[in-house]
Amino acid sequence: MRPSIVGLAAALLLPLLVPSSVAAGRPPSPYTARVLTPGAERYVARASADGEVTVRARPPLGEVPRDWNRREILHRPGDRPTLDQTVCATWTGQSRHQDQEGLAVRVVVGPGDRTRAVTLTKNTFGTFVWVFNVLTWDSRRLAQPWREVGQFNLGPVVTSDLKLLRFPWRVCLRASGPRITFKVWVPRREPEPPWTDRVHTRTATVSHRFQRPGVPGWYVGHLRPGDHVTYAGLTASSP
Repeated sequence: MRPSIVGLAAALLLPLLVPSSVAAGRPPSPYTARVLTPGAERYVARASADGEVTVRARPPLGEVPRDWNRREILHRPGDRPTLDQTVCATWTGQSRHQDQEGLAVRVVVGPGDRTRAVTLTKNTFGTFVWVFNVLTWDSRRLAQPWREVGQFNLGPVVTSDLKLLRFPWRVCLRASGPRITFKVWVPRREPEPPWTDRVHTRTATVSHRFQRPGVPGWYVGHLRPGDHVTYAGLTASSP
């Protein structure tokens, strides 16, 4: 998938796998993982005592793949499905720019192993990481399970003097009826912007197929073995 924005090719996306056992002395992850696109590599999520979550990629057990395309969503077990919701996280660490962070709303699991969701992801194709992608997902779609809803250039927010600003970045994603809205800001440089802010906020519209109750979540993808991403301040709420 190689959509484009303002003449720039851009693709994407994201994943996470929580192990059934936990190493001694480490708290278990409070999240359940749903695989959007499988891969030979394995993801392991750990939560610290202060709620920070780090996802690491472990080497595949078999043949080394050409591409590292595993994508997962983490969600909290027991959350009640809602139609309208807001999910946030502060992206605090990553191994490289090609690691893909993201958020998810309206994650619907079942029947069977089917997973549907709406996601916001940091673009990774071509290292155009100031671009953000809104996608819909259905694991039963033929060919690729995602569809692009919108692609947005947030360069004015996450760059300065033509240089990418370092993490932390704070990102929130909100679903309200057909409207999917997100905002991005750099907390070390500025306060949280309102949802009406035209510089930090963008909006897309989804079809009726993705206007159904689901649970909020957090996305990760494209980690190579040894890579990690870290999220802090994970929050999710419904009106």
